[in-house]
Amino acid sequence: MRLSNNTFVKLILFKEHECKAVQQYLEEMALKGWILDDISLRFFVFKKSKPKKLKFTVDIFTDLKAGEYREYCEAGGWNYICQTNNYIIFSTENDNITSIQTDEDILLNKLSNSILKNIFAQIIVTTYIIYTIYKAFFIDFNSDAIYGISLLFLVMISLIFVICPIIDCIYDISWYIKYKKSLKSEEVIVYPTLKRLNIKITYTNLYIITFIITILTLIGSLSEISIYISFLLSFIIAIISLGKIVKIAIS
Repeated sequence: MRLSNNTFVKLILFKEHECKAVQQYLEEMALKGWILDDISLRFFVFKKSKPKKLKFTVDIFTDLKAGEYREYCEAGGWNYICQTNNYIIFSTENDNITSIQTDEDILLNKLSNSILKNIFAQIIVTTYIIYTIYKAFFIDFNSDAIYGISLLFLVMISLIFVICPIIDCIYDISWYIKYKKSLKSEEVIVYPTLKRLNIKITYTNLYIITFIITILTLIGSLSEISIYISFLLSFIIAIISLGKIVKIAIS
């Protein structure tokens, strides 16, 4: 989303095991002339610049305090950009610079704990969403009050609210299983790719936009015309998002 000619904002919800994909995303944006300036509440703020070939690192600071870690990395030639939660981001134009490398054992231990917590939270939230939708359709459903375009709108947003978190949850569980197997067999760990991150960004945006449309519809007049407009908007956005996902997947 552009805030001005020189400012671009993008919501990116990522986890510890997706840091490498975020690095690639930032490098691609830099090549397009958008340089990361800050992160606020997972909103990445980019500033317009000349296209640059930059190398980024999105790292998890562990045993060192943020200030100490920043000094350590800057001494190695990295330029500090920003930090958020447990992540700290640096960039450099030097291709031959020594990579910032968190101790592998500490990083893997942190990844194991983090991904399990995320999966557990996702399962709880997804289960609650599915139960709420099941209750709405099969327990409290009133065919006299909900029919026609209202029913179509309810079915569509229900599918979006269920499918998006299920996809995320299944992927994380799948990655965790592969990750544990790689550790056991001492193979190289394969982290999520930029393609996977772009697909995630697309369906996350779909989820959030649909949620906003639903809230606005509920606090509005709930007239047939307003529900029709909400359905049409949600449908168009869903089709556009699906097209983007297919395009990313086959590219």
